Amino acid sequence: MYAPNRRPERRPEALESLKGRFAIREIQDLSLYEAEGKFLESTGSLIFDRQEGYVYACFSPRTHPALLAEIGQKLGYQVIASRQPMPGARKSTIPM
Repeated sequence: MYAPNRRPERRPEALESLKGRFAIREIQDLSLYEAEGKFLESTGSLIFDRQEGYVYACFSPRTHPALLAEIGQKLGYQVIASRQPMPGARKSTIPM
């Protein structure tokens, strides 16, 4: 996570709880990149179109291009990304 004060919010026990209710095949953990100052947060930064196979994003401190490309490839999504947020967009919120 980009904001250091939010990193303690990661809770492995929450994932364990979900494993009991959903078929989780794989967990993509990109937290090792934090030490390099690279981040990929999904909420407000990425939109996954499962039906068409696209992931939409707007680059920001919370959305690193290399990590976006990596997760797109790993999950089988084509990346559609922009370097320019919408005028007046808050933080890294992507255009809809």
